[in-house]
This record gives sequence, C-alpha cells and structure tokens, in this order.
Amino acid sequence: MALLIPLSPAEAGQTITWGAGVQRQYCAFDGDSFLGSLGGAKASVDFVYLAPVLGQGATVRDLARVTRIQRARPVDGDGYVVHFLDRATGSAAHVQARRVVVAAGTMNTLRLLFASVRGPAGLAPMPALGRGFSANGDLMGVWHRKSATVSSFASTPSQGEFRIAGHESATCGVGGFPGFQTLPLPGVVKRRLEKLFFIYGMGMDSGDASVACERGRLSVDYDQRREPVYDELRAAFRALATESGERCWAIGKPFTVHPVGGARLGADAGHGVVDHRGEIHGNPGLFVADGAALPGAVGGPPSVTIAAWAHHVADGMAHSA
Repeated sequence: MALLIPLSPAEAGQTITWGAGVQRQYCAFDGDSFLGSLGGAKASVDFVYLAPVLGQGATVRDLARVTRIQRARPVDGDGYVVHFLDRATGSAAHVQARRVVVAAGTMNTLRLLFASVRGPAGLAPMPALGRGFSANGDLMGVWHRKSATVSSFASTPSQGEFRIAGHESATCGVGGFPGFQTLPLPGVVKRRLEKLFFIYGMGMDSGDASVACERGRLSVDYDQRREPVYDELRAAFRALATESGERCWAIGKPFTVHPVGGARLGADAGHGVVDHRGEIHGNPGLFVADGAALPGAVGGPPSVTIAAWAHHVADGMAHSA
C-alpha cells in the first residue's frame, strides 16, 4: 500500500475523486500511517483494482468472509459454489460461478484451500498444498537518527530502497512513523520516537518452509536458523550503524508482511498447486492469482510481481473464455 502524498502543503487533507466517482483524501499527516488512514489516503491494491470497475458490471460484497469452495453438483451445472458468511446480517450465503479466482492474500488463500479440500463435495486433492512457503527474507528494525533534521512523524512510511556496500544481496529500506504523534503517549516518549526511523531488509530465503492447517488454524514450520539470509541482513544493519555512527538494531525473531508460496506454481500436482496459467491442478476453472502462487521469494517488495502474475492469470482467462 502507498499513501497519497500531497505535492504541496495546500493539498494536505484535500479530497480528490478517483475512478467511478470514489472519494479519496491526500495524506494530512494526522494519523495516516502503517496503523491505517482515516481519510482514505492509503491507495490499497484492492481499491486500485476495484474502483475503476464499480458501476460497470462488477458486484462487490463487503463484510463477507468466504469459508469454503465446493464443486457444484452435476444437477446444478459446472463450476463451483463459494460459501461465505455475511457479517452485516450474520447469515450464511453462497454464490455459484463457472470459474473462480482465489486472491485472498497468501495466508487467507491457503486457509481457504485447506478448508475446501475436505468433505464429500470438496475440491480435488492438492498434495503440494502448504509446501514451498517463503517469508521473503523480511527483517524489521529501527534506526536511531539523533542527527535527523526532520521528525520521523513528518516523514512518509517509506522513503524508498537502498543497498549497503558489501551487502548488495540485501534490499534495505527506510521510512518514518507518521501518525504516531496522534497516539496518547507522554511527551518524552514522543520526542524519542520522532528520532526513530523504521528500517527493513529483504532477501531471498530458501522457500523450503511449509504450512499446515489443523482445525481451521494455520501453523507455519519456518526456522530462521536454516536461512542464511538473516545473517546477511543483520550484518548489513550493523554496517549501517557503523557507517552512520548511530544505533541500528533488528528484532530478534523475524516476522513478515510478505508471505508467499504454499500454493505455488508447479508442473504437476506433485510439485505444485497451480499450473502456468494459475489454474489449480485437478480443479479446472479454479485459479490462484495472489502471492500464494509464487514459487519462491522475490527478495524485495513482491507487490509488483504479484500484480504481474494476476494480470497474467486474467489475460489467460480472458483469452480462453
């Protein structure tokens, strides 16, 4: 996601109109951050893709959580039945379609596929489901910039990427904490926070981790000790601290905001979940168009790669309609 950053102070907080007449707001630096955006300044991927097609035949059901996908009964025709819980009414409902695209985000896509292979009307078996999971080598940290002339609160959440000499295999980035000044914190804490900048590192891990599902809950088998990328990233952070003369540290246990794989691309059902078109092996008409299909770590922010894959899947579906 990215913030709609104003080009001048006069534009801060101003409302603009996007596709289909949807209103959005430029960042006002009054709470727009990683924590959310009250005025809609975050241009999220779902908004970017859905806004232009509103009013052009697409139906969006918000507050709906898909619980499982089943094969349609022969008497009902080909395709799949998508069951979901309507959180607005609290009732269960379903829709049927000849072709279904799953793009719920890697973890939700995996949860949904695991839930959908069970039962008499479940999807065809997916023996490779959950294999080939990657955390994209994500490592988060903080850079204490005592010398910074700009407050972290007045910065953007991301200021871009950079490389550290001697550690070029690692992609690093830095950003601020705009919006954190609105939290009910003591002044002394805020003055310390405004000198802290968020840093991150990414690299290519092995992609050999796995995901399982028990009683509807996912469990990930991922051991950072088997991933040399984290030693490289921590070394890069130490080099950054040495070069800048200012403290830089990483959290002890990595966590990722870029999980990929688990329903990866493969030549057959034994090696992957989807084929080169994104169609799930043994389940014609059912596609995966998000990061779950990626066969390995990108080593950088994967959004553009996922978007390219989704476009590829969509193009293939359009030409085979």
